[in-house]
Amino acid sequence: MSIRAISIVWKHAPAGGGKLVLLHALADWANDAGEGIWPAVPAMARKARLSDRQVQRLLRELEKERLLEPAGITQYGTHRYRLRLDRLQEMPVVYGSAADVAPGDNLSPGDICGAAGDKMSQKTTPMSPKPFTPFTPLTLSAAQQKNFADQETPTQLPVSWQLPADWRAWAATERPELGSRLDAIAETFLEYWRDRGTARNDWPAAWRKWVRRERTAAGANQNKGATNNETHPQHCADNYRSKRGEPTGAAAVLQTLGRHRGRIIDG
Repeated sequence: MSIRAISIVWKHAPAGGGKLVLLHALADWANDAGEGIWPAVPAMARKARLSDRQVQRLLRELEKERLLEPAGITQYGTHRYRLRLDRLQEMPVVYGSAADVAPGDNLSPGDICGAAGDKMSQKTTPMSPKPFTPFTPLTLSAAQQKNFADQETPTQLPVSWQLPADWRAWAATERPELGSRLDAIAETFLEYWRDRGTARNDWPAAWRKWVRRERTAAGANQNKGATNNETHPQHCADNYRSKRGEPTGAAAVLQTLGRHRGRIIDG
């Protein structure tokens, strides 16, 4: 690979498209003198992303333009070529700037890209960065600081906890039917949460929820009686027999014994 050959092709090649790509592929194989090119046509086609027929046609055109000349046959049967870098250097510069031109190139000021009048070559003033603004720390008002201070780490109820007066007043207003049971409810409240080891940062809310869900003494006794009587299996069986018009209670027991009296005696 010759950087010099590739640079000359970039600056002076008059063609574009597939012909330019093929010229670059040939320059990539050449040495600084443009010699040493002997790849097969399929290799040229793969490198230039062209078909074999396109490569053969472009090779003939480059030979006619005297940009490429045959230099014999290799021992492998492939053609040897020489890239006419001297011929390319005689052509005007198509791409590049005066700084890219090698010494000895025949150039006119109008042939150099980036001449006066080219907007891309005009000197521009670099943009100055915006001044850095230091970060202003966040300041909190006294009320906001108090709110953050109130949000303490969750804690457990102490063993010596007693029902506060304002909690008792709220419960008496919310559930006056609880009456004198508030002390016992507060003791149960303390034992329950101490046994569970629960930590909270809003125990008043837990107390309000506890009081709202507390049942009255009459309601607890009524529910207990319903559990002992209405849900008892014997009570359910008596209800079923009464609906069918059969004896219930002791009469049902005597009737059952009468049915099995013969079996009992025989046994």
